[in-house]
Amino acid sequence: MLKRVHRMTLTMRILHWILALSVATCLVTGIYIATPFLWHGPGIGPSDSQVMGYTRFVHFAFALVLDVAFLIWFYLFFYSLQVPFIRNLRPVGQRAREALQMLAHYFTLKNKPPTSTHTDPLNAYGFILIHSLVLFQMVTGFALMAPTFSNANSLLPVWPWILQVCEQVSVWVFGTIVAVRQIHHVVALLLLALAILHIYIQVWRENYWVEGHISVVVSGDKYIEEDVPGRERFG
Repeated sequence: MLKRVHRMTLTMRILHWILALSVATCLVTGIYIATPFLWHGPGIGPSDSQVMGYTRFVHFAFALVLDVAFLIWFYLFFYSLQVPFIRNLRPVGQRAREALQMLAHYFTLKNKPPTSTHTDPLNAYGFILIHSLVLFQMVTGFALMAPTFSNANSLLPVWPWILQVCEQVSVWVFGTIVAVRQIHHVVALLLLALAILHIYIQVWRENYWVEGHISVVVSGDKYIEEDVPGRERFG
């Protein structure tokens, strides 16, 4: 028997959609910056000649929105007053076993582990991976912005310093700024693949489990199985 439970707070739902919109926008604009797919010929007006400039501006603007949302998410990961996300990873050994059980269920469609009001550990590990890649894109993206910024064109004096530190660290790790740009593109494609996988899994769970895994990011509510005596549950 299923019962309705409140799973996602309003703050987490807002952050989810801000992160989703920002990642999607950065992916589309980033692909255009790397390989422009709009071509211009004779007769194009001056307002159309700035497409790359507008695209770069949108890319940077949504990247900053993504960075702010990520920092808020990172804080709530540890210190949320209602459901700190880190709960889904403790105790480590037990959560690791539950994640493997969930992975086995995906491949065999047998022995579905019980779910609860909290995210199952496999989802938690997936979210950690995605947000770690977002952090990587943040640092390498700042590194790529560094050559175009200085104290003269920055509203905050500390901003060029942050960009320069990211550039120095990134070049130290990958060797050259060209390599940093290439790995930034590769990780962007990896994020795209993980986003597609995430959407597919949630649609699959919505239809196969009928627990509201899509509606939860809108209403905050989902449906879970009633407790069964003697059976351990996630969370």
